[in-house]
Parts: sequence; structure tokens; C-alpha cells
Amino acid sequence: MKRVKFKLLWVLAAFLLPGIQPIMAQEFMKINLSNGSVMEIPIADIQKLTFDLSTGIQPNSQVLTQLLKFKAYPNPAKDYLNLDYTLVNEGEVLLEILNIGGERVFSKTLGQQQPGDYQHRWQTQNVPSGTYICRIQQNKEIVSEKIIIKK
Repeated sequence: MKRVKFKLLWVLAAFLLPGIQPIMAQEFMKINLSNGSVMEIPIADIQKLTFDLSTGIQPNSQVLTQLLKFKAYPNPAKDYLNLDYTLVNEGEVLLEILNIGGERVFSKTLGQQQPGDYQHRWQTQNVPSGTYICRIQQNKEIVSEKIIIKK
């Protein structure tokens, strides 16, 4: 009798399992903002982010929009690194590259910039291979991304 029940279970599983929809991974995170609007953020973008916890970024801060548009490529880099960023406010912009020990490897004031899209190219020929943190600061708000230099 046990053998018949076991075979019956296998037969049912063989017919029922193909009809079950596979469980799909969540592709977007939805955030309900205090003004009633909803912001959708791709999970893939969230997984790429590195937060600098010492900045005290508020969850509803405008820098979140800037942060999601900050991109460093190619990553890993060899001879140069393109840094694309979008500013939502006017202000003084500072670019810093830190090594994994927190020491400043590169620092440049990019000056007063208006809201919009910008690109900066960092030449890495004389930079040793390793992991670095790229930070852009504007009006006391800091966004960062982990980068790898590979020779």
C-alpha cells in the first residue's frame, strides 16, 4: 500500500509541477514617499551601491536620486575611469578617490556646478592595482562607489 501511495505522489508531481509558475526574483523596490508619490528603483542598482555611513544621509534626501545616477566605468579599470554623475542642486563639487585604508589617493575640486549631468575622467596609469572608493561631495552630501583598478 505504501508503494502505491508513493507512486501516486510521483505521478501527481509529474503532472502538477510543470504547471506551477516559477518564483521570480523581485526586480524593483518601491518606496512610498511622504508626498504620496512612489519611487521605483531597480534592485540591480541597489546592489551596486556603497553607502558612506558617516554622512548621515536621510532616507528621503534628494541625494538618493543623485546616488542612483552615479556610475563609475569601466569597473574594473585599467588606464582610466569615467565618472558619470547627476546633480539635482547647484553647489561646489569635490571628487575624492580613497584607497581601501581610507587614505586619499586623488582629490580635485570641480568647482561650482549647476544641476545636470556631468562626466569626469580619472587617469589611472600610475595608480597601483587594488580596491578604491570614489566619493563625490556637493553641499555636504556625499555619494560613493567602490571601484577596482586592475593592471
